[in-house]
Amino acid sequence: MTLGSTGNLSVTGNISTSNYGLFGFVGSVANRVTMLFVTDINMSGNLVSTGNITLTQSGSAITFPDATTQNTSASSKASPGTCSGARNVSQNTTSSGVQCQTVPGTLLNVQILKSGTVYTPTAGTKSFMIELWGGGAAGGSCTAVAGCACGGGGSGGYAKDYIASVTQTTYNYTIGAGGAAVAGAAGGSGGNTSFAINSSTNVTAYGGTGGQFKAGTLAMKFTAGGAGGIISTNGDVNGAGVPGGTGTTFATVAIGAASGFGASTSLGGGGIGVFYTTAAAVPGIAAVANTGSGGSGGATGTTTVAAGGAGAAGVIYVWEYS
Repeated sequence: MTLGSTGNLSVTGNISTSNYGLFGFVGSVANRVTMLFVTDINMSGNLVSTGNITLTQSGSAITFPDATTQNTSASSKASPGTCSGARNVSQNTTSSGVQCQTVPGTLLNVQILKSGTVYTPTAGTKSFMIELWGGGAAGGSCTAVAGCACGGGGSGGYAKDYIASVTQTTYNYTIGAGGAAVAGAAGGSGGNTSFAINSSTNVTAYGGTGGQFKAGTLAMKFTAGGAGGIISTNGDVNGAGVPGGTGTTFATVAIGAASGFGASTSLGGGGIGVFYTTAAAVPGIAAVANTGSGGSGGATGTTTVAAGGAGAAGVIYVWEYS
């Protein structure tokens, strides 16, 4: 049974009974009935008293429906909205005034490192998580001979690591460069992205390998895409890159040729493969910047060089927590 109130319950004096006389007997009976049948007291209004209200139970605190522990002492009651405007902030009122503190483990900021070599944690950062992508490779570049479709560049690898405690004022890192297209040759490989979490350990995501090429001839042939970056090292999570797509050349210029796509990372951005059906040179498509993805291969049905698309540089995401 529940004793409920939808209004205000006010007490301005004391209600007491003793063990003497009729009222003592009635009080004793009422007390026993309450103990037998009343299990919860639910208030949707205010409980007002000019004296003391004592609540006891087996636990050390009173648990309310929102499952949070409430402190009923006067010193913990801050004015509503005192800490408004701040995200994930706890509020407490003491004798010296209202205190607003960021809840531990709150996401403070995200830094995206696309260049440079030194990371400085944001003020208040107690821990952080890093995500690294190695540089993507370029697609292969066709020679100046009709009948060529090159493979796409491989994407860079991926790594994730959580640093539980900030122990340095700055941290060194390297962003892997994107692979460059090379005329009439395989695409350039992507560079390695690394982050030094201390003086002896680097978390490293490796760059992808460039798309391959074959000299142009009017014959059916396939040209392999470049390999993805090898499995990353020293992270809590270590992943390899994705290989680029295969280029396909058909028997005649009239039929055409299709180059291999550049491999994408989880950030997307790989160059799409290109296709020709006439005597034309079609360059590959570059990857989207700072995704670690690969560029697509070039394709040509004439004696004009068709360059591959450039790979994208790597990147580091730093998630900073209080």
